[in-house]
Amino acid sequence: MKNLLQLVFAMVLGVACLIPATASAYYYHGRHYRYRYHGHYYRYHHLGGYYGHRVWVAGPRGYYRYW
Repeated sequence: MKNLLQLVFAMVLGVACLIPATASAYYYHGRHYRYRYHGHYYRYHHLGGYYGHRVWVAGPRGYYRYW
């Protein structure tokens, strides 16, 4: 009985970990967005701002550029 309870608890915990990730996603015109802010939809959140695009800038110290 104890093993059954542990198994059920592990399954519930596993499912609970998946729910917030899907619930926090927004679908707008068939596209997936992770964030919604002031009625607009954005894919990325970086340094306190919301952005729709991200590009990797190659170089000696590569970085992502957001806009």
